[in-house]
Amino acid sequence: GSLAVLEFSLPANRLIRTVYLWYFRRILPFAGAVVSGDRQAYRYLNKTVENFYYGEQFCNLMAVAGFNNIKAVPLTFGTASIYVGKKDDL
Repeated sequence: GSLAVLEFSLPANRLIRTVYLWYFRRILPFAGAVVSGDRQAYRYLNKTVENFYYGEQFCNLMAVAGFNNIKAVPLTFGTASIYVGKKDDL
């Protein structure tokens, strides 16, 4: 079987990461509140992204779960990634 996961991640480039986190912490909660009327619904997002596994750590978790041929494909300067792996024993 195959697995593909699209997940937010943090950019490796310090400048892009700084701008990205500023947007996530300041702009997105405000814009989300304006659109949805619920600011709190968008405040958790940056916290989960900042604390969630990404990059090599996420690939290592996939390996522990028995996947192989694992690769991570960063998208949009690394703000999101697609993780792909295969598992032969399904």
